[in-house]
Amino acid sequence: MADVSANSNTKNGVRNGPAVVTSLRTDFLPFISCLWVGPSTFITAGYDCCPVAFKYTDGTIQYVHKVSLDCGHTCDVFWY
Repeated sequence: MADVSANSNTKNGVRNGPAVVTSLRTDFLPFISCLWVGPSTFITAGYDCCPVAFKYTDGTIQYVHKVSLDCGHTCDVFWY
């Protein structure tokens, strides 16, 4: 499970094992959405319209990089 908030926090919880929620505060503009793109990788996006990739492993959230977009007419393809 992943959750993002208006204070630029991203939180992850794991279904297996003890109930633990991991949180990472960032310096990015507030996030409004997140999407899992793999078993341990998720993309967040906020008001600056610049998606950011994070990885969740071993109970920690790590910043990966900003996601490059091909924004000719639509922004529907991610490259990373």
